[in-house]
Amino acid sequence: MFEKKFFKMQAIENTKGKEIEIGEVYSNWKKAVMTNDIQFLQNFYPDDFSSVNGCGITKNKSEVLTRLAFKDIVYLCWTDNEVIFDVWEENAILKSRQSLDVELYGLPLKINREIILTFEQWNSKWILKNIKETNF
Repeated sequence: MFEKKFFKMQAIENTKGKEIEIGEVYSNWKKAVMTNDIQFLQNFYPDDFSSVNGCGITKNKSEVLTRLAFKDIVYLCWTDNEVIFDVWEENAILKSRQSLDVELYGLPLKINREIILTFEQWNSKWILKNIKETNF
């Protein structure tokens, strides 16, 4: 009985550790997007990366990085209103409701959205497999 409780507590601690790790990975990704750190994102997105925006348009890694390289969007403020994690084995899903204040082609814009990020651990490091965005 003690062994089962110990292993269950150990599993919970491992999950909490991975949640903290995913939180840091998310923070690094968010910073890279806000600062147009193409080099970081080039390494962080796998070749089969995909992103689906609120209109249902899917973009691959090359399309997303090309768009960021234009630097036509400036992030003024990016607030996470609610963040939920689901971590299991080498996979994680992060769901966040966000409010963004941006300038798009020099025009101010406020965006409220929900994103779902799917992470995978590959060669002992986390990568972002896909992003799904919905507007609310």
